[in-house]
Amino acid sequence: MIRRELHLDMRQLAWLAGLLEGEGTFVKGSPAKPRRPAAAVGMCDKDVIQRVCDLWGTRLYTHIPKVERYKQVYRTELVGGSAVALMTLLHPHMSVRRQAQIDESIATYTPLRSIKHKRFHLSPEGSEEFDRHWLAGLLEGEAAFTHNRGAPMLELNTVDADVILRVQRIYRERYGAGVKIHERPPRRAGYQPQLHIAIYGDGARAVMADIAPLMGVRRGERIAALTGDYAQLRLLREPWACYDVRRAA
Repeated sequence: MIRRELHLDMRQLAWLAGLLEGEGTFVKGSPAKPRRPAAAVGMCDKDVIQRVCDLWGTRLYTHIPKVERYKQVYRTELVGGSAVALMTLLHPHMSVRRQAQIDESIATYTPLRSIKHKRFHLSPEGSEEFDRHWLAGLLEGEAAFTHNRGAPMLELNTVDADVILRVQRIYRERYGAGVKIHERPPRRAGYQPQLHIAIYGDGARAVMADIAPLMGVRRGERIAALTGDYAQLRLLREPWACYDVRRAA
């Protein structure tokens, strides 16, 4: 049975916004179907995409790569009015670049006949946890969970200044970690500069412990391996020393 009435709270919306900020696709209708915009997401983590399916009321699709060394990709999508309903909810919480993509996608939607599409009902419950769940969704898809000289480290690269400034603010306000942003030159002509932020040591442990219950299996196992018995939630009040990527290099 197709679920057409879907209910989200602010925590679920935040997680979706973070995940789709990094891994989502917002497209205009194709030339063959110009009035069918779509919102889609694909990853190698089946459990993460299944979670999206549960929130969207959609099916999970598996793409088996032709090259053996590549991993399977799992994806799901919303099309037409259902995609428009979701994108309308997401729009205020996305970056400037993603908002522009959503605007272009919604602009192509003109229903030709009455078709019942999914409707999303948003509850204000969990508003106070929005930043935590947004950060977990973003880091699920975009971050590198690694270490630096034995200390756990969390790195993020993006081309969106507003996204990385938002991450920096959450690190500072929620975890008391004063972390700098560094700009890396484009890899080649025509590419945009990369913005990089990294947090390590106790600051990284605090972030990882906080988001661990919200992560997929692969990320959760990686966090456990990096933090071990020290993984205890610490919402710090005093800023930690900044990680300087230039010094580490």
